[in-house]
Amino acid sequence: MSSIRHRRRSDGSVSHTVLFRTGGRQSSATFDDLDAAERFRRLVNQLGPEQALAILDRAPASDAPLATLADFAASYIDALTGIEASTRRRYHRMIASPAFAPLSCLPLVAIDVDAVRAWVNVQEDDGAAPKTIANRHGLLSAILADAARRGIIPTNPADGTRLPRGMKAEMVFLTPEQFRILRSVVPDHYRPLITLLASAGLRWSEATALQVGDLSDGAVTVTKAWKKAPSGFRLGPPKTRRANRTVSLAPDLADTLTATARGRSRTDLLFTTPSGTPVRHNVFFQHVWAPVTRLASGLPAQDPVSRRRPTSLLDGVKPLPKGQALDVRPRIHDLRHTAASWMIAAGLDLVTVQYMLGHESVTTTADLYGHLLPERRRAAADAMATMLARAE
Repeated sequence: MSSIRHRRRSDGSVSHTVLFRTGGRQSSATFDDLDAAERFRRLVNQLGPEQALAILDRAPASDAPLATLADFAASYIDALTGIEASTRRRYHRMIASPAFAPLSCLPLVAIDVDAVRAWVNVQEDDGAAPKTIANRHGLLSAILADAARRGIIPTNPADGTRLPRGMKAEMVFLTPEQFRILRSVVPDHYRPLITLLASAGLRWSEATALQVGDLSDGAVTVTKAWKKAPSGFRLGPPKTRRANRTVSLAPDLADTLTATARGRSRTDLLFTTPSGTPVRHNVFFQHVWAPVTRLASGLPAQDPVSRRRPTSLLDGVKPLPKGQALDVRPRIHDLRHTAASWMIAAGLDLVTVQYMLGHESVTTTADLYGHLLPERRRAAADAMATMLARAE
């Protein structure tokens, strides 16, 4: 164990000396800053004197404060600009989580490339999902990059870390016939919402935040989305800057939505539950979407292992016959993928698709949907045909 001795110098200042034993001999380290001395004492107790001294040698100066990752991260997160309050709270929870414990107690100067790699490997061994590891590493890297910019550490040790790769959930692109089958078992009340998602490509948080006043001239204007808040949900800006957009609607859908909005206030939500409340994703999924996809797949609406009852709007709806049932189980977000695939199949270029979907960059659109472009598939097939012809 270590202790701290305080001494007043002749000039009136106070020195703080951490006393400890190493190799059977008494040793010490002196600091002008009491916080630095306290942190070094904790390091000696946690890691041992040899490792604590090695960390001290890496510090920019002998009286450096040796701020831990947890200390620096807290101030870094508090000072971040341009983020939602919910995001700030999520970052604080991440840093305080057990996953960060191996690093959060260490001084910034003690976190090197090997420490970051070991931390990533431990998470993978513990079964953390690749996306979860990537999210944690992204926050760590941003914190360490800020420390490097401030000169606290020479470089960002998290930069360039190779992260685990996982299997992404396969996107489902419904054909028009498959969508017709799916929509046949969707309750009438929710068909306009489902049709909008599959044809206009809005995000769920955007579509369910639309108000009557956002519908005009056969289009909807997206300027807001639902955001998670401590007290529930609130309306805020869309996910990205480019998500603010006006999306044209298919004429039949525009007519349906206009009829739905008729006689209602401009600030009323365009889509609500039958009782007039906002449509929330988790409730909709459990009581509407999951039962609907079961019915469309030829199964009863009620999952026998679930206690959650389907909405009463599905009472009496029978599963589709096996010969007509879907052989895929789309997620709600797959309706957005479906809209993108239909746009591309109709000949729209990627820049137009990017605008319709509200992607920040056309690169995102190309990465997600570029493989659907018919000219790319044709070019690849023609190239292979040429090579095969030469081989023969």
